[in-house]
Amino acid sequence: MSTQHMIDLAGIVILAGGESSRMGSPKALLKVPSISNMGLTIHHDKLVSLLEFHVQETFSAKSPVLIADNGKNFLNNECYLTNSFIKAIPDYIPNAGALSAITSAMQYLIQHEQNISLNSYVLVLSCDSLVHALSLSQIFIHQSKKQQAYYLKDDKQKAYPLLGAYRLDLLPLLEAYLESGERKVMKFLMSIDSKALPMPKEWHNLANFNNKNEFELALQYL
Repeated sequence: MSTQHMIDLAGIVILAGGESSRMGSPKALLKVPSISNMGLTIHHDKLVSLLEFHVQETFSAKSPVLIADNGKNFLNNECYLTNSFIKAIPDYIPNAGALSAITSAMQYLIQHEQNISLNSYVLVLSCDSLVHALSLSQIFIHQSKKQQAYYLKDDKQKAYPLLGAYRLDLLPLLEAYLESGERKVMKFLMSIDSKALPMPKEWHNLANFNNKNEFELALQYL
């Protein structure tokens, strides 16, 4: 495929606003090993929050990294907050779920990034995952611009819509969808031109965790 037909990533949004009573902590604050060297080196003797883990891994991307934590200020480390590539953003509609955060990320990119194309995409990464942002981006950047959104699906046909890439020209549709009271991510994806891509098998234990046992298992696969 010609590079002019491959998708461009305008930025990354990390979805970090979720609570989890089963984990005993917001997922964004769970402790995981630190990483360096573009995610190639794992420092098991140094623990950071899951949100910091994802932010560290995006340093080499040289793209805007937007933190959507629903106003909870989870990323309070000064070395991150003074980085010009990293910005905490409010949700489009407070407490309205993941699509509200994605909508806000699109608004920010369109308003603040110069010469941005509405045919470019925002990479979406949920904080209930240990999948590396740069590895995720490599799956999507080789796809065609024809689809309005891409997301992953495992070999059991379970969809992961919050490991995906959403085209910026979806913004008016997202705003209207949320303002109508809708919140479901997959319902929105089924209403547009979206495509599920196969998830690498080595990510199956990293892609989502909803309790402490699943989280401990995911850590073993880092």
